[in-house]
Amino acid sequence: MATNSRSGSDSVSYAHLSRRNIMARYFNLSAPVGHAGVPLLEQATSKGSAQGNAFLCSNSTPIAVRENDDYLLSEKILNLPIEIKVKITNNLTQYDLVNLASVSKSFYDAAMFTLYENIVVDASYSVLNDALRTDKHMRCTYIKTNYNLKKFMKSLSEDEMETAFPLGILVKSLKIISLPDGVSNLEIVNFVHRSIGSLTRLSCLYWESGSRKLPLDTLHYLPNKKELTSLAINLDLSKCEETDIHFPRLERLSIVPFNNSETLCKFMEHVSIEKIADRLRVLQLKRQLPSMKQISKSNLNLGQSLIVTKYMVDNNLARPDAVETDKSINQSMVDFQFWSFLDSILASNAADSTPKTAFKRLSVLDIDSVNVLANDAEKVVQAFNLATLDTLSLNNVSEIQWLPEIDFQLTDFTSAAVEHFHPGLLLTIAPHLKLLKRLQLSFQEANRFSVPRFLNILANNGVFLEEIDMTISWDDSKLVTVLSWEHLMQSFTESICKHKSKLRKLSLVTQESLRYCEVPKHIPIDSIARLTECENLESLRINGDFLQPTGIHLLNRFPKLRFLSLHGKRSGGPPHMGLLMAHDGIMDNWYRVMHVAITLAQANKKLQFVKIDKCLFECGEGGNAIPRPDVMNNWFSKQTRVLVTEDQF
Repeated sequence: MATNSRSGSDSVSYAHLSRRNIMARYFNLSAPVGHAGVPLLEQATSKGSAQGNAFLCSNSTPIAVRENDDYLLSEKILNLPIEIKVKITNNLTQYDLVNLASVSKSFYDAAMFTLYENIVVDASYSVLNDALRTDKHMRCTYIKTNYNLKKFMKSLSEDEMETAFPLGILVKSLKIISLPDGVSNLEIVNFVHRSIGSLTRLSCLYWESGSRKLPLDTLHYLPNKKELTSLAINLDLSKCEETDIHFPRLERLSIVPFNNSETLCKFMEHVSIEKIADRLRVLQLKRQLPSMKQISKSNLNLGQSLIVTKYMVDNNLARPDAVETDKSINQSMVDFQFWSFLDSILASNAADSTPKTAFKRLSVLDIDSVNVLANDAEKVVQAFNLATLDTLSLNNVSEIQWLPEIDFQLTDFTSAAVEHFHPGLLLTIAPHLKLLKRLQLSFQEANRFSVPRFLNILANNGVFLEEIDMTISWDDSKLVTVLSWEHLMQSFTESICKHKSKLRKLSLVTQESLRYCEVPKHIPIDSIARLTECENLESLRINGDFLQPTGIHLLNRFPKLRFLSLHGKRSGGPPHMGLLMAHDGIMDNWYRVMHVAITLAQANKKLQFVKIDKCLFECGEGGNAIPRPDVMNNWFSKQTRVLVTEDQF
C-alpha cells in the first residue's frame, strides 16, 4: 500500500509531544482551518506565500515560534478548572455541547454536566423561540420527540448504563411540560421504577398536570428527598398511603390535581405539611374537576345556589356540588372543607405556648377550581403570613355562604345578604396583604361582588398592583345587591384605575352565566374609556367582540401598549359567510382576521404582538402584521395573563 511517509527533513515526529498536546494540535481554537474542518499542517503553509505571511507575528516571528505559543494557549485552556469550563459550556446550545463532548476529552465532563443539569421535556418546543424564553437565566436542554425521550430514559436506567459514570447524578432539574405523542403508560411506569432512582442530585421535579398521572409510589422512588426543593407532580391521590414521606428542604409544592378535600388532606398528612410549611414559598392546589360544572341548577340561579342553610342540609336539598344521586348529595359537604388541610397546623399552633404563623415565607399562592366557605376566612388569616404574598391566584373559586343560624329555605336574598352574610375571603384577607403585585381572580360569590372593594382596600393601604388578571361572571342574582351591570362595571374600572401608577398588565374578561352555558358579556364603552387612564399598560387582554367598529380606536390611547389580546370568537368582527368553507386550508383563520391586526398595528406603532381570538400576529414597524404559529401561544399567554407556571418551580 502506498503511504505518504516523509523522509529526512520532511518527516514529522510527534514523539516529543504528549497525548494532550497532540489533541490540542488538532483541536486548537487558534489553528487555521482547512478543508472539511481539518487544521492545516505547518508544512502546507509556505513562508514566502501570502498565505504564510498571514500567520506571521507582527515582527515576522517564524511560524514554529507562533505554534509554540498556540501549544501553551491550548495547554492552559485544557487545564482550566472544571468550574471555569462549566461557565464556558453554559453559553453553548445543547447541540454544541453534544459536539464538544464528542471531540474533546478535556471538556467532556463539563459538557455533560451542563447538558444534563436542567432537562425540559416539551413536545411544543421550537429552537426558533429560544429568544422569547421567559426563563433565560437558566440554561436548559430540551427534549421534544418520543425517540429522544426514550434515549434519555435509557441513559438514566441503572440496567443500561455504559458510560464512565452514572448520568443520573448530573440531573438537578427535571420538568415535564408536555409529553411527546406515543409515550405509553408502561414507559412512564418503567421510568419511575428503573430510572428515577438514579437522580441522586435532583432538586426540582415538575410534572405538568396535563400529562399522564404518575403512580403514587413515585415519591418513594425519589432517592434524595432531603435535597428536593421543588415538587410539582401529577399523582393518583385516590390511593394515598398512610406512611409519611418527609421533604425537609421543600420550598415549592404543587398538588395538581386532587379529587376532593378528603384526598387533599390525606396527601398533606402523607408529606407532613406541618413540618415543611415554614419553608414553603410557592403553594399550588388545583381540584381535578371544576366545581361550578357540578352545581345543580334546578329552580335556582347560579348565585343563589351558593347559599346553604341549615334547613337545606337537614332536608337533603340540592346544594353546591350536588348531583342527582343521594350518595353524592350526602358527600357534597366534603368539598366545603377545602381549608381543612390547615386544621393540623392550626391545632399544633394552638398547643404551642408561643403560636407562630405556619406559612411565614409564602410568596405565591395559587388555588384553582375549589369551593370555599366564607366562614373559613379567619382560618386563612391565622395559617398564612399574607404580608409576604407577592402573587395571589384564585381561579374558578366559588365562595359558599354557609348560614347555620337560618332554619328555613331562603326567599328574601336581599335581607339575607345584609343581615347574615359573612364578609367573605377577599374582604377578610385584604388588610393583611402588604406586598401583593400580581393578582388573578375568577371568584364567584353569592348575590354580590366584593372584588371592587377588595381592590380599593389594597390601594388605600398603599398596595398597588402591577398585574391584574380578572374574569367577571354576571348572573341575574347579582341584582339583589347591584343596581345594574353598567353600574357594576363602573365600580370595577374605578377600582382598577386606582392602581394605574404601577399597573403594567391587565386582563379583563366578562361573561354571563346562563343555565346551560356561559356567553360573553358586553363591556360598556364608557368603562373601556376609563381604563385609558392606565397609561403605563404594556399588556392588555379584553373582550374583543364589542370593540367593532368604533371602540377599537380606544386601544390607540395606551401609549406603552406592546401586547394586545382580543378575547372571543367574534373579536375579528362578524364572520364573512363568503369566506367559510367545509375544510379550512393552512392559516385560513389568520387571514380572515388579518385586516384587524393590520389596522391595530398601523394605529399604534408600539404594538409588537396582537392576538385575535386564537390567531397571533407579530406587528412590524411599517404597520404590517405577520401570522405566527401556535407554538408561541404559551409564551404569549405569559405576557398577557397572570399565571403560575413552571417558571416558578
